[in-house]
Amino acid sequence: MSQNHSQKFIACLQSTGRVGKSLFAETLIHWLNFAGVPFAGIDSDAEHRTLSSRHQEISFFNAVESPDKKGSVPDNAYFGAIA
Repeated sequence: MSQNHSQKFIACLQSTGRVGKSLFAETLIHWLNFAGVPFAGIDSDAEHRTLSSRHQEISFFNAVESPDKKGSVPDNAYFGAIA
C-alpha cells in the first residue's frame, strides 16, 4: 500500500466565542501528536492565547498588528499536517 503525502492548511476563521474552536484545535493537536504526524501551528488570538499558552510548540502571532511593528510572519505560520 502506497502512502500519498500532502500538506494541509486548517484555519478557524470564526471570531465568535464559545463555538468550540479551541476544543477542535486541542483535539487535533493531541491526535497529530499521538499519530506521529509532524505539524506546526500558530495562535493568533491576542485576547486568550489558549493554544500558545498550553502548547510549547505553538507560536503566537498577532495578526492585527502592523507588519512594520511586528516584523515578518513566522516560518511556521500555518496550522496543519505536513509530510
